[in-house]
Amino acid sequence: MELRRNNESKHSRPVHPLPDDILKMPRNETVCQYCGISYLIHNEIKLLEDRLQAAELELAKSRALEHREEELKQQLQLTTNSLSATEIKYY
Repeated sequence: MELRRNNESKHSRPVHPLPDDILKMPRNETVCQYCGISYLIHNEIKLLEDRLQAAELELAKSRALEHREEELKQQLQLTTNSLSATEIKYY
């Protein structure tokens, strides 16, 4: 099997992916009956790597949103304090 290295990843991907017929096979037809390890383990690992990468991106977005939320809370607090100080002067 010829492998191609992905520039942004440390992992190699097959140049010629598995046929759809094989990919659509039920899991019980692709695992060793003795040990339970899939014959298509390379493909399954690549799918898990893709899912992990998507989860990492989602986590990074979530962390960025948390950071932005904290900034907005601080800005709101400063604005509220500023308005409160202004109102006191006019009484």
